[in-house]
Amino acid sequence: MIQKYRNRMVDIGIVLLFWGLLWAVCVRMVSYTDMTIGNEVEVVEAIRTAMQHRSKEATVRFRAWSANQDKVKKLMDHLVKEAYRESDDPRGGDYLRFQIGGYELRHTMDQGLFKYDYTIRLLPTLYTTAEQEEEVDERVNEVLEELDVGQGAGDFEKARAVRDFVYDTVEYDVIHKKQKDSHLKTTAYAALFYHRAVCQGYAVLGYRLLKELGVDTRVVTGEARVDGNWERHAWNLVFVDGNYYNMDLTLDKITESDAYFLKSDDSFAKDHRRDEEYRTKVFYQRYPMGEVDYRGR
Repeated sequence: MIQKYRNRMVDIGIVLLFWGLLWAVCVRMVSYTDMTIGNEVEVVEAIRTAMQHRSKEATVRFRAWSANQDKVKKLMDHLVKEAYRESDDPRGGDYLRFQIGGYELRHTMDQGLFKYDYTIRLLPTLYTTAEQEEEVDERVNEVLEELDVGQGAGDFEKARAVRDFVYDTVEYDVIHKKQKDSHLKTTAYAALFYHRAVCQGYAVLGYRLLKELGVDTRVVTGEARVDGNWERHAWNLVFVDGNYYNMDLTLDKITESDAYFLKSDDSFAKDHRRDEEYRTKVFYQRYPMGEVDYRGR
């Protein structure tokens, strides 16, 4: 599948292996000195699919005409970030990003005559297994029926139904909160099947259910002040009637209230601080916030 070098462009064979399946994608490298991939959409989709299937490893192979090992990690970081990009898929976007705890990168290079063959192994840190995600899919479908949100329901009614379901069924996991190696507590699986989770598990479950109902949402990370102390935290942005609002399912549960349901940034400022990536001008342009707390139409 390797064609002759022409006009400083090369054809690269990328092979992604996962679950015993072979994914083959032919990729044209536009600038071999910077290791730039031309048709990265297909590559990103293959990586995303591997992660959604909770593959323990994805292998990428390609050929370049110069040694660029220092560029490998930067290239893969970009491709993985694109694999997490938001879409309409409830199993993608932030749901995928926050169910995988980064990845380890290993690569080798074989030098030939005027060519360099790279093999890159992507080993993600999986918080759940493929089998557990299948169980989540089944349970989510059951929950959507239990919510009994009619076709005529608006975004507010859907958000309220999700908030009430999570509030009624999930307890805050104080037992595993400080166990850094206990990743299951951060998942929708733990929230659905053990009925206990930490803030990330609350936010990811809220994200998944809202997306399934057609309500746009994001998971936001930062810090929250709890009992006078600032600590790492996660919550949701929810799109209702033309604007986004903050929804903190965790603090609603801890405070036994709905004081953190569909609130403005001004209301959240007293005990929430967003990470930098969620405070940029570009982010606020994409996710415009309601100026005041949601009050209905």
